[in-house]
Amino acid sequence: MLSLYRDGYIPADRKTEYYADRAAKNGILSVAVSSHDLHEGNYFVSVEANTDAPVAFRIVAMLIRAELDDGHKQHGEICPNEW
Repeated sequence: MLSLYRDGYIPADRKTEYYADRAAKNGILSVAVSSHDLHEGNYFVSVEANTDAPVAFRIVAMLIRAELDDGHKQHGEICPNEW
């Protein structure tokens, strides 16, 4: 499970609206934040693996800016419940 915490702290109950509990076929967990909800400050990420073995992971933050034009085809991904 991957959880993203905003506002500079992780709450005691560890609940957040930004989380991914299922990976894609390639094992990648993804969390997206709309530009309307993104603001300057500290963010924290929590990674929980259900194994006793050590797990390596990498965090990549990407800012994607795009203009959507009516009638123009644009490649993208749907992120249900991610924003």
